[in-house]
Amino acid sequence: MTKKIIFTCILFFGVVQIGMAQVKIGYANPQAILDSLPEVKVIESQIVALLEAKDSDLAIKADSLQQMIDTYEQIRGTLNDQARQSREAQILQKEQEFNTARESSLSEVQQRQNALLAPVRARIAEAIKTVADEMGLDMVLNEETSQRSIIIFYSSDSTLNITEKVLEKLK
Repeated sequence: MTKKIIFTCILFFGVVQIGMAQVKIGYANPQAILDSLPEVKVIESQIVALLEAKDSDLAIKADSLQQMIDTYEQIRGTLNDQARQSREAQILQKEQEFNTARESSLSEVQQRQNALLAPVRARIAEAIKTVADEMGLDMVLNEETSQRSIIIFYSSDSTLNITEKVLEKLK
């Protein structure tokens, strides 16, 4: 009985090793691919223009808030407690409105950027798949995380880096 178990385990681990040895893994740097595409430069300029417009709107609101604070600071000593509390409540409300507008602007810019980049990312994914199929790769890993931390520290075969081949497919 134990001989059968040992034989089965050896057979199982041998099959697993053979199966694993046949897996061919490539890697790519999708961010480098994305950064190399001309349409991404156009998208980036659109996002910069949107950010500038949002910043301009926020600057007006920030100036208005600052004027309200400056006015309050100048007359605070002449106000009674009720008037002082009323003015402070107005300032807090205006500050909250500013913060809400800022968060909304950032969210809108992020959504717009994601919407513009979605088709480009889909093209990159399709090109990666095409190159992987052509090379007979079973799996393609990202070379870095979205925060640009390196995932792959070493690969003995530089031909498994398909980044340039993907860029060629996209051109």
